[in-house]
Amino acid sequence: MHTKQTYRSAGFTIVELLIVIVVIGILAAVTIVAFNGVQTKANTAALKSDIKNAVTQLANGATLDSTYLSGLSASGGDLKKSPTTTYQFTYTSSSVYCLTATSSKSGVPAFNYLSTRNTIIEGVCTGHSATPAVAYTPSTGITSDLAGTGTAGGTNTPSSSAQFDGPIGIVVASNGDAYITEYLGNRIRKIAADGTISTVAGSGSSGSTNGTGTAASFNAPRGITIDTAGNLYVSDTGNNLIRKITSAGVVTTFAGSGYGGPTSDGTGTSASFSNPRGIAIDSNGTNLYVADTAGYTIRKIVIATGVVTTIAGSSTSGYNDANGTSARFTNPYGIAVGTDGTVYVTEQSNQLIRKISPSGVVGTVAGTYSSAGSTNGTGTAASFNQPSGVAIGTDNTLYIADSGNNLIRKITSAGVVTTLAGSGTAGSANGNGTAAQFNTPYGIAIGPDGALYVSDTSGNKIRKLL
Repeated sequence: MHTKQTYRSAGFTIVELLIVIVVIGILAAVTIVAFNGVQTKANTAALKSDIKNAVTQLANGATLDSTYLSGLSASGGDLKKSPTTTYQFTYTSSSVYCLTATSSKSGVPAFNYLSTRNTIIEGVCTGHSATPAVAYTPSTGITSDLAGTGTAGGTNTPSSSAQFDGPIGIVVASNGDAYITEYLGNRIRKIAADGTISTVAGSGSSGSTNGTGTAASFNAPRGITIDTAGNLYVSDTGNNLIRKITSAGVVTTFAGSGYGGPTSDGTGTSASFSNPRGIAIDSNGTNLYVADTAGYTIRKIVIATGVVTTIAGSSTSGYNDANGTSARFTNPYGIAVGTDGTVYVTEQSNQLIRKISPSGVVGTVAGTYSSAGSTNGTGTAASFNQPSGVAIGTDNTLYIADSGNNLIRKITSAGVVTTLAGSGTAGSANGNGTAAQFNTPYGIAIGPDGALYVSDTSGNKIRKLL
């Protein structure tokens, strides 16, 4: 008679071992499903708040480590960084971000969320580029202070305690450095991407001396633009000159005789301007365009040769949409150039936004002629009050510093005008959309992060809008 033999392994029968394996498998599956379900569907208000904050940090230029977000809170919150979790931003367009957290412990996504302009939408982030987001289309009008205490001065200190004196023109370089003209301080200031503030050029006293850095002098400088080599071009309004500042800080007179009477075309200092204000460079870096305010004209300067010509308007003020010098302007102020070569101009006296096609045809984009107001609408149904700075997005959306209204306005490519930020009451409050306040905003620029940068002139601050 044979005796039934039971086989054991490490103290378990084969049957027991199989049961243990099955149980472990079930528990592992349940654990993974639970982890995935809890983490992927983590719909807590705290998590959504943390994601929104993370997206806002990215839009504000948060430091990125390769494709991973850094700068999150070191403690607390569902997005607390740890050695086992990484956070990755990717994007599908200039306005939609995907924030993905992956736990290396489980190898499954901790969560996947899409964020559309700071609105959290649960979704699946798959098949997206691993390139960090580099553009942000302003849409919500979230306003914050970038630099300046609000007290007039010229102190170069960290951004929270720096002072500006009539900041008016602004441009942002491709590396995130912002350059500001001070029409009262007679200086050109710089806010580096890391927040360091310095004086690029200007002694602080009015004058027209060429030189390096603070050895040079300006007289109520206003417009400013930058080329790809880092050269700055400044409308030195009180001197009726266009000045150039190299990346080394060397200041020279690029164009203009200094004579402020009737304007004349010519080359370099043989040309003349009358109270030039807005200045912009085209997308290929070939030409400068100047709003010659008291000359009622739009001027073009070929950078390579210094040749100055008049592309629209004449010495007679007025309002007329026509071709080239047959058109009429009254106090053109801000200027921007689209990638297709279209030139956009703000007119403070006519209360209009105008455009000049590459062939020289002048038209009206928006605004009610000679009627100040703050009405939103399409084209000439909308109204402005001393529109000043203008910036253009990659989608041809225009952003206007509506100075007299203390508003930031937006004009779509279809001509629809809306208020992006500002309550209309002068002040310095930060906030969302119309909860924010401005105090005579003049200059406006779009940075490489896609955010708007505004020189809040009477507020002596530089503001930033998402």
